[in-house]
Amino acid sequence: MHAYSCVACTERGVADSHLRYQDRASFVQCTTLVQGYVKMGFPREDVEVFFDMCDAETRADETTSVIVLSACSKLGDLSLSRKISGCIYENGVCRDVFIGNALVDRYLKCGDADFASKVFNAMPVRNVVFWNSMISGSAHQGKFKEAFREMQKRCLEPDEVTYIGVLAACSHGGLVAEDQRYFREMSSAAFFT
Repeated sequence: MHAYSCVACTERGVADSHLRYQDRASFVQCTTLVQGYVKMGFPREDVEVFFDMCDAETRADETTSVIVLSACSKLGDLSLSRKISGCIYENGVCRDVFIGNALVDRYLKCGDADFASKVFNAMPVRNVVFWNSMISGSAHQGKFKEAFREMQKRCLEPDEVTYIGVLAACSHGGLVAEDQRYFREMSSAAFFT
């Protein structure tokens, strides 16, 4: 816990050295440090601790993995994303819906829509939240319509977040007529009370 308080006080070097001088930092200590770094806006340090966990064979759980993927999103480094994915797959938490969602989001933000689609399609459960990530992330590549249509084909009911992603994608792409059509569709879906 001392390491976390050092991170909270932005004493990054003290926090790091506190853990590195131990023979083997515990899962709780590493996860605490990971959370502290991401909360204080130190994504690179967050990722370093995660790799230290992997190197020390301290298995990162789903929560720690999602936190690290969030930090990686801030860095925008595709090769780093792939390395983190490798550690996650080695830990066996890759089929968790939260991890899958974070991976899809991460790869779409890095511009690797093909790998994001592979992760998405490999997931055993694809809920509305997962589809929303795919739709919003695909907007940057102009492919949100395919994801939205596929979601509707699977009889999943779009929610408010789905429509916000679709409307933002239309706005970003200058698709005024489609934007108005989706807005009318959203309005008739009783989201407004």
